[in-house]
Amino acid sequence: MNVKSKIFMASIVCWLLAQPIMAFAGGNFTILTKPRLGFKEGSTLYILGQPISAFLASFGPAEKIERDTYDEFNLRHFTQENYARQYLAYTKTHFYVNDGVMITEDKDGVIKGIIFYVVPSLPLKSANVKTDEGIAAGASLREIVKIYGEPFEKKETTLLGYQEKSIYYRQGNDVLCFNFKDGVLVTINLNAQYLPYLK
Repeated sequence: MNVKSKIFMASIVCWLLAQPIMAFAGGNFTILTKPRLGFKEGSTLYILGQPISAFLASFGPAEKIERDTYDEFNLRHFTQENYARQYLAYTKTHFYVNDGVMITEDKDGVIKGIIFYVVPSLPLKSANVKTDEGIAAGASLREIVKIYGEPFEKKETTLLGYQEKSIYYRQGNDVLCFNFKDGVLVTINLNAQYLPYLK
């Protein structure tokens, strides 16, 4: 191996060694489950249904933004009328890569969804987050049910060899969801007006 190759390999090894340290970053968040779904960073409160403009003015800009539109992919799978009925139709998602959180706004510029990644998932790092009841990374299904009670709805699927389980707790038409992959809590989701999509 020549010197150039050795330097390249050494840089890859250094990068790999730094990954566990780099995978957990960002703010310190508390998910609020009562009286309204949202989260706090310090003393600042953010809730479902809040205008995205007010959120961005306080929280700041995202590292990445994606729009869900009636594009070529959706054209192949939905009529425009059916697409418009999908939960994420015409939304814009703000990826806070270093905070491990995604914020989705609806077509009217109102926060529709908040997803915290409690384990890293490309491109997002792990969120430093827990619920107001203390549920955080490493929590088991048993612990969540013990604290929040029996879920309103449960869904289980196997996708690409992974066993996925989601449990849903209702607050009016809003939903708090805990998602597991192969038994590990991976995301905590807050979704406004989501109840009709569970039926």
